[in-house]
Order: sequence, then C-alpha cells, then structure tokens
Amino acid sequence: MKKFFSSSPIWQDSGLGLVRIITGAFMIYHRWEIFEADKMKEYAEWDVLKNAASPSFLAYLGKGSELLGSLLLTAGLFTRIACIILTGAMLFIAFFIGNGKTGYEDQHPFLFVMLAMVFFFTGPGKWSLDRMRPVVLPMLCCIGLFGSSPSASAQRSAQPPTSELIRQSSGKSTSQAAVPPAQSI
Repeated sequence: MKKFFSSSPIWQDSGLGLVRIITGAFMIYHRWEIFEADKMKEYAEWDVLKNAASPSFLAYLGKGSELLGSLLLTAGLFTRIACIILTGAMLFIAFFIGNGKTGYEDQHPFLFVMLAMVFFFTGPGKWSLDRMRPVVLPMLCCIGLFGSSPSASAQRSAQPPTSELIRQSSGKSTSQAAVPPAQSI
C-alpha cells in the first residue's frame, strides 16, 4: 500500500507495454483508411495537398507511413524509429492540416505525438519484439540464409562427411588410405 501512494513507479514495464499496444491498435484502426479509395481521394483534395504535384501520392505516402509506424509501434519492433515516423506524420497533421489546433478541436494528432515521444524516450516496455530482437533477428537471418534453423545446421556441420566416416570405420587414417592404382591401357 505504501508503494501505491509513493512516487516510485508501479508496474512500469507492463504498463508501458500495455499503453503502447493499445495506442498502436488505435492508430492502426484509423490508418486502415489507406485501403479505402474514396477516403483517400477525399484526403487528396485537402487544401494542403491539392496544390502539390501529386496530391494522391502524398495522401497515400502519409497514410502509408502512419500505418507502417502504427504496426511497428504495436509490435514493439524498431520502436524508436516508429516513434520518429509517427511524430513527423502527426505533427504535420496537427500543424498543417489542423492549423495548429492542439486543444479541444483536432487534439488527437497532437496527443499521438506526445504518446510517441513517451515511447521514444522510455522504450517499448514489456511484450515487445525489440526485447527479443537480439535473439530472434540472428535466428531469422540464419533461417533465411541457410533454409533451416541454426541448430539443424550446427548438427549437420558437427557430423563428418560420409567419406570420413568410412575411413574411420576401416581404421585407416586419411594419410594411410589406399589410393586405387592407375589402370593401364
């Protein structure tokens, strides 16, 4: 009970992980609009984008980067990079599209900026792929390069080649192995 009323953190790692996953899920939900052509057409007609050389491309680029950042944030993979992506996108929305209104109206993009900054400075918390990355990433690279798990390739490399097994079973070393005589014609 003393800890509850103290200034020291309680469940900090788990709490950060939970808030990160929920924040990322909310962001994914709203960024899924990238797959709705009518909605994206509407975004391309916004004043900020419509005078650009390719407003549709910019609308898709913005929503795509938001979706990518949201997916990475939810998974806790490359969290700080995801936070930079989301901070940039949400600042653009808050100050260029929303005209800098960070209170009452249109405050959600700026709140997402603040949450992204929290995870940038504190890290992803519990239940993140960033925590497993030092173990999982090399394993995935091995699987991708060699087509099998590292343990299977280690077992294969630990076994001597078949010719070596035959020589060992005959009791002859490689230097004593009989060389077949050349056939004369």
